[in-house]
Amino acid sequence: MYSFEPILVCKTLHLYKELFDMRRSKTDPIGAIIQQFIEANRLGEGLGETRLLNSWEEVVGKTVARYTGEMYIKDKILFVKISSPVVKKELSLLKEMLVRRLNEQAGSSFIHSIRLL
Repeated sequence: MYSFEPILVCKTLHLYKELFDMRRSKTDPIGAIIQQFIEANRLGEGLGETRLLNSWEEVVGKTVARYTGEMYIKDKILFVKISSPVVKKELSLLKEMLVRRLNEQAGSSFIHSIRLL
């Protein structure tokens, strides 16, 4: 049989508890760590713009999205290539609403106007 000194066992258990408590207190939620990484590397705006571009189909619908070509953002203006003159005209009448809904989807004001090409 094994024979342990009671004091040694208590000290060892105490050290394990301190180590475990220290590890636990040093942990952060993964979301907070990712947010810190995004802020430290100044990726927030680029990710928001990507969310905005990816939400185009959801905002305009699948039918209109089929006529959509290249899209990019420059100087807070969303440039969108539309292949159908009819769809282009309809979207031109809805620009303000589209800007509002796209910014809502992205979570911030990333664009202030849309230019249809």
